[in-house]
Amino acid sequence: MTRALVAAKVRKNKELHPERYCSAKGCLWAVSSGKCPKHPHAPIHMGRVSVEYVGDELGLPEIGE
Repeated sequence: MTRALVAAKVRKNKELHPERYCSAKGCLWAVSSGKCPKHPHAPIHMGRVSVEYVGDELGLPEIGE
């Protein structure tokens, strides 16, 4: 299996089960517990993450919202 085929398979699995992967778009790092070492700022999420403006700054939504 080539690297591209593995990445495509993982990408499809992330679409089906986003809670198992880092919430950063394009990152295919599986997180069983804790946070992604490449994106520690990204929340452990339950779906897609959207960036919000808080005044003039960018922010991430809270998990409970």
